[in-house]
Amino acid sequence: MIFPAKRINLNHITSNVVWNVEPYTAGSVQANSLSSAAWGTAVITLKRSNDGRTWYALSSPQTLGPGAAMSDTIDLDFAWLSAEVTTAEGADEYAELVLCAKGDA
Repeated sequence: MIFPAKRINLNHITSNVVWNVEPYTAGSVQANSLSSAAWGTAVITLKRSNDGRTWYALSSPQTLGPGAAMSDTIDLDFAWLSAEVTTAEGADEYAELVLCAKGDA
């Protein structure tokens, strides 16, 4: 399943988007810059949670940023997946995040 795109502000640390991935077994996240300029310095870190409130690094940490706009395949053995800005841009710039997942849903 390809989830609808979600927008994230790359200029705000802790800005995030969240997906419920409970019925899925694997997936990957792609980030598309919505700016006419090249992606600057922002880094988006993927995190996991079983309760949707407390977030932890993936068992194999993954980030999205300049030159790495798509994650490797992620084993979705948890309930919630988050993409969080952990290094901000210098100005308001936005990216669109798309999750593609497969499994039993």
